[in-house]
Amino acid sequence: MANTNKQFEIKGNEIIVRYPIAPVKSGTGKSMTIASSRGKDTFTHDGKTVSVNFNAYVSIGEWEDSGIKS
Repeated sequence: MANTNKQFEIKGNEIIVRYPIAPVKSGTGKSMTIASSRGKDTFTHDGKTVSVNFNAYVSIGEWEDSGIKS
Protein backbone atom coordinates (compact mmCIF):
# COMPACT_ATOMS: atom_id res chain seq x y z
CA MET A 1 0.00 0.00 0.00
CA ALA A 2 1.35 3.39 -0.89
CA ASN A 3 2.49 5.58 1.95
CA THR A 4 0.46 8.80 2.12
CA ASN A 5 0.33 11.60 4.69
CA LYS A 6 -3.39 10.96 5.16
CA GLN A 7 -2.95 7.38 6.42
CA PHE A 8 -0.85 8.19 9.45
CA GLU A 9 -0.89 11.25 11.65
CA ILE A 10 0.86 12.01 14.93
CA LYS A 11 -1.23 14.12 17.31
CA GLY A 12 0.31 14.65 20.71
CA ASN A 13 1.26 11.20 21.99
CA GLU A 14 -1.12 9.29 19.67
CA ILE A 15 -0.76 7.72 16.24
CA ILE A 16 -3.90 8.16 14.17
CA VAL A 17 -4.29 5.52 11.45
CA ARG A 18 -6.78 5.90 8.60
CA TYR A 19 -7.76 3.12 6.20
CA PRO A 20 -10.83 2.82 4.02
CA ILE A 21 -13.59 0.44 5.06
CA ALA A 22 -13.58 -2.33 2.44
CA PRO A 23 -15.26 -5.51 3.76
CA VAL A 24 -13.92 -8.85 2.54
CA LYS A 25 -14.34 -12.34 3.99
CA SER A 26 -11.20 -13.66 5.66
CA GLY A 27 -9.29 -16.56 4.17
CA THR A 28 -10.60 -18.91 6.88
CA GLY A 29 -14.18 -17.66 6.47
CA LYS A 30 -14.46 -17.03 10.21
CA SER A 31 -14.58 -13.24 9.99
CA MET A 32 -15.16 -10.23 7.77
CA THR A 33 -12.11 -8.02 7.53
CA ILE A 34 -13.52 -4.50 7.31
CA ALA A 35 -10.22 -2.61 7.04
CA SER A 36 -6.62 -3.76 6.70
CA SER A 37 -3.13 -2.60 5.86
CA ARG A 38 -2.83 -5.89 3.91
CA GLY A 39 0.59 -6.46 5.43
CA LYS A 40 3.27 -4.09 6.65
CA ASP A 41 2.85 -0.40 5.91
CA THR A 42 5.32 2.26 7.01
CA PHE A 43 5.63 5.94 7.73
CA THR A 44 8.44 8.17 8.94
CA HIS A 45 8.39 9.87 12.34
CA ASP A 46 11.31 11.81 13.83
CA GLY A 47 13.54 10.42 11.08
CA LYS A 48 12.69 6.81 11.93
CA THR A 49 10.73 4.29 9.87
CA VAL A 50 7.68 3.11 11.82
CA SER A 51 6.07 -0.16 10.70
CA VAL A 52 2.33 -0.83 11.10
CA ASN A 53 0.24 -3.96 10.62
CA PHE A 54 -3.48 -3.28 10.90
CA ASN A 55 -6.60 -5.45 10.73
CA ALA A 56 -10.13 -4.58 11.86
CA TYR A 57 -12.60 -7.44 11.70
CA VAL A 58 -16.00 -8.73 12.81
CA SER A 59 -16.92 -12.37 13.42
CA ILE A 60 -18.78 -13.81 10.46
CA GLY A 61 -21.79 -14.70 12.64
CA GLU A 62 -22.15 -11.15 13.89
CA TRP A 63 -21.61 -9.80 10.38
CA GLU A 64 -24.32 -12.04 8.91
CA ASP A 65 -26.71 -11.24 11.76
CA SER A 66 -26.34 -7.52 10.99
CA GLY A 67 -27.82 -7.92 7.51
CA ILE A 68 -25.01 -5.87 5.95
CA LYS A 69 -24.08 -7.04 2.46
CA SER A 70 -20.44 -7.16 1.45
